[in-house]
Amino acid sequence: MKHQAHHIYAGLKDKNLREVYLAMSLRTMALSLIMVFVPIYLYNLGYGLTGVLSYYLFVSIFYMLGDYATGKMVARFGPKSILAISFPLMIINFIFLLTLPAYHWPLYLLALSYTIPGNLFWIPYHNDFSKAKKSGNVGEEIGVMKILTTLLGALGPLIGGIIAGEFGIQYTIGLTIFVLVIGTFPILKTPKVVGRQRKFDMRTFSIKDNWQDIIAYGGYGLEEITSQAIWPLFIFLIVGTYREVGFITTLALVVAILVTVLTGKVTDKYEKRKVLRFGGIVNCSSGFAKAVVTGVAGAYLVSTFASVAQIFLQIPFLSEYYLHADREARTEYIVGMEAFTDLVRALGIVFLIVLAYIVNLKTVLVIGLLMGAFGSLLVTFISRNDRKEAGKIKVYRGIAKART
Repeated sequence: MKHQAHHIYAGLKDKNLREVYLAMSLRTMALSLIMVFVPIYLYNLGYGLTGVLSYYLFVSIFYMLGDYATGKMVARFGPKSILAISFPLMIINFIFLLTLPAYHWPLYLLALSYTIPGNLFWIPYHNDFSKAKKSGNVGEEIGVMKILTTLLGALGPLIGGIIAGEFGIQYTIGLTIFVLVIGTFPILKTPKVVGRQRKFDMRTFSIKDNWQDIIAYGGYGLEEITSQAIWPLFIFLIVGTYREVGFITTLALVVAILVTVLTGKVTDKYEKRKVLRFGGIVNCSSGFAKAVVTGVAGAYLVSTFASVAQIFLQIPFLSEYYLHADREARTEYIVGMEAFTDLVRALGIVFLIVLAYIVNLKTVLVIGLLMGAFGSLLVTFISRNDRKEAGKIKVYRGIAKART
């Protein structure tokens, strides 16, 4: 894996962009070991569905409250300096998670320890990637990013699931902490250049001008509820083991990589908006398919289909997103989008928590999956970019460059 990662990065000529890819990949490698198991872990500790959903509600609320402060920090100190801080702080969250059975930390404290480094990573990451990428090649750059993060994170759920099944979930959390510690050193050693300081002013972000993007990113947030909390728990209730959940997740990611490479030449021929609409439809279909899964074979099949479908939605959506950030005050636009996403996600979770007191567990999970399917359609509302060079996504060409 080290050789393969180095070989891929050698093909990325832009130093700034290569640093962004590296940061994302290191974080993905560590978090992929455990994140799919977090809702299952909480559920098995006796928190129940309302407890699991409450944790993710706190996460959304704290993310929303921290967006503005993080934006000001990025404007003041630059994205790379803030991003570097997030790595050691994330370790604290997993220490809390590891010791949760013994100390019974409040869920809001567990969520806060996750969202502080999360905010310090995502907003600087989006900001830095938006500046580093070349607008004419944004589609293929998103394609390379998606392949790298998926490739380096694909084996994580399988490894994490096997360790959790054989030795206990605490050992998976321990390995995650170890990988984050190893990944922290090169990030902290990366030169942090503080750019020209600028005033951070959210008044430059216009809700009226960006209403389509707000709807789209809100839909992206609803889909995230499904992928992060609802679907992993839904699968676990069917298959019953961490090992099986990890194997299903890894298989789906590996197939998604293969499909992306094999179909990349085809998707490169179509306008980004067409691929985005197609991605919205197939993602919505996968959401409905998830809701009717009842057996192990169906869980494997639908998880794989959903993972492939996400490729066709995320690549054109994120390429549009980063180009839109360029036409606005970049940091203010990113903070505004993140804040509205967190708000929509929180409202969606509140809706599910209320339902949990009215209907049974299976019904709440099914409605949550359908909500994610609806969110996939909303993603296609993102406004059209008026830059001619951004018309097509060149996923395959970017992947081919990374492989040579």
